Amino acid sequence: RGRTRARARDRDYRRDRPGFRPSRAPEPATDPSTQFRDPDEEKRLAESGPVSDAERDLRTIFIWQLAQKVSERDVYDLFSTAGKVRDVRLIMDRRSNRHKGAGYVEFYYKKAVYPAVELSGSLIRGFPVAAKPSEAEKNIAAEVAARQAAGQNPS
Repeated sequence: RGRTRARARDRDYRRDRPGFRPSRAPEPATDPSTQFRDPDEEKRLAESGPVSDAERDLRTIFIWQLAQKVSERDVYDLFSTAGKVRDVRLIMDRRSNRHKGAGYVEFYYKKAVYPAVELSGSLIRGFPVAAKPSEAEKNIAAEVAARQAAGQNPS
């Protein structure tokens, strides 16, 4: 107990000394969801109006079997050969802050999805990666079923 008071007293003393500089606040982290975005493509998307979740799902693939040493940049580098990548999201574990070996890659155009799926089996950092289209149809069907069950209009 006495030790805690002494530490608090010393901390206050250091703060009052001339020339004391508090530790710098960390730099604000860049939003990871925007690190791969192309400003010209983003402008085109903004001009075409709001994008629905269903539209985004159709431009997204699910990837899994990722090794722990694989980063979002590695995934971007591989799948950018199929088309323009808009976003890479790896599913993270909250406790360890490491990815779980799976994630999503969103493209700017739907036509890039099937060439990206054909990259399934390609190596990233020496390990094969599996890819498939996101199951947007199942998500849409589940959403319509939930609306119908709640008695809302299914459209």
